[in-house]
Amino acid sequence: MDYYAHVLRDNTKNAYWGNLLRGQSVFPHYRIYRQALLDIFAERFAALQTAPEIRIGLSHLPRWLGARSAVAAGIVAYNIEKYVRKKLYPTLGQTLGFHPEFVRTQECARIEDLADLILNRRPLHPSRRSCDATAVPSSMAAWSTTCQSIEASSDPAFHGDAARHNPEELFVASLSSCHMLWYLHLCATNGIVVTGISTTPSAPCRKKRRAMATSSMCCYGRA
Repeated sequence: MDYYAHVLRDNTKNAYWGNLLRGQSVFPHYRIYRQALLDIFAERFAALQTAPEIRIGLSHLPRWLGARSAVAAGIVAYNIEKYVRKKLYPTLGQTLGFHPEFVRTQECARIEDLADLILNRRPLHPSRRSCDATAVPSSMAAWSTTCQSIEASSDPAFHGDAARHNPEELFVASLSSCHMLWYLHLCATNGIVVTGISTTPSAPCRKKRRAMATSSMCCYGRA
């Protein structure tokens, strides 16, 4: 806050319309935010190379739209999703041609690249991806990330290796984790201190019938 109080002391307007005649930016926000990123990360940029992986999400514009038209279309799509369709996971943007990309901050060679990446001004196109699949039989795969490798296989019902994790098992685990984190969020916002928690998720795997995941949770805490 002290930093922004210092850098904003001479900025008295949100728009400088006289800059239209000078060929300069009317709105000062981008310049202020970019310089703030350069100043704040100046001494910490080198530490990013050894820090835990951080990814920044970008949205690529539809090929059939120009930049200005795409921004307008994105704003309209966002408001339709929020106020008309009211969907938890918006899909209209992808239908229009927007597509996401997640870029690792460790792939930024310069602090200027990091600032542009955060502000989505100049998306990077890394030549490599941190997650790839090893060439193994179709029923098995080794999923590698910068944190660890997971030896995976199909579910035993599909002739997989029971000693390995399978996509169905990991899917149920992710649902259970989401359920638990949402519960902890509700506790935090209502002043409930959780001192312990355990979950036992389960879901039958059937080839032809849809399976329903269930999860029971046991919590310990105090108000």
